[in-house]
Amino acid sequence: MPNTKETNRTEPIILAVDTSAPHASFAIAVGQDIIASISTSAAVQHSRTFFSHISTLLKLAELEITEIDLFASATGPGSFTGLRVGLAAIKGLAYASGKPPMGINSIDAIALSAGINGALIVVIDAGRNEVYCGLREVSMDGMILALAEDRVGSPGVQIPPLIKILKGSKAIFIGEGALRYQQQLEDAAMNFGVNLITVSTVDSSLSAWQIKRDNQETAVAIARHSARLFKKAIITDINPYYIRRSDAEVNRSGK
Repeated sequence: MPNTKETNRTEPIILAVDTSAPHASFAIAVGQDIIASISTSAAVQHSRTFFSHISTLLKLAELEITEIDLFASATGPGSFTGLRVGLAAIKGLAYASGKPPMGINSIDAIALSAGINGALIVVIDAGRNEVYCGLREVSMDGMILALAEDRVGSPGVQIPPLIKILKGSKAIFIGEGALRYQQQLEDAAMNFGVNLITVSTVDSSLSAWQIKRDNQETAVAIARHSARLFKKAIITDINPYYIRRSDAEVNRSGK
């Protein structure tokens, strides 16, 4: 759904996209204020709709592409094809505009989209009954820290080591993978002697571990985080972050 509002335009203007999942999201921020955002609910080929969504986004924001100060994109992990579309397009727009591109790790973006300070376990559906997962800590000022190496594999195998790092603290899960593989997460929770519940708003008074069901569009989180980094003169790498190799790479290497 589109969303626009008037805002102070003295801050850097950021255009952010996330095409790492079957659905996509797009946002324009002026500093921390989101002035336009679009999310798609249908699983469509991003290559067919990407630039029409960008055009709509700019119209909603009442901006020209030349007014964008920074172009940001999710770098993965996620859909290999979707990521290539988004990253190539953002690099092209940045190059044509003479403005810098920035990449934001998708696990970071999902953790930031939760709107929660503290530790979270991000779980992304990786297909083949596997997940990409990572443990993040979000600070009060919106900065983010990886507390462990990101992992890919069976949720029953990959999630427990991340839980152990929390040393008994409550685990908050977020991401579509957490919902799809909730039973495996519940089994892991039972092994640690706690229950797992699904909530929209995390309740810090509960002793149970929680899956946060609803979160803001990831492009919104990417736009805001990119604005914070840009103001600190930090430009993060925009190369894809796959964690595991694509089938084409595996076939070429023979391993």
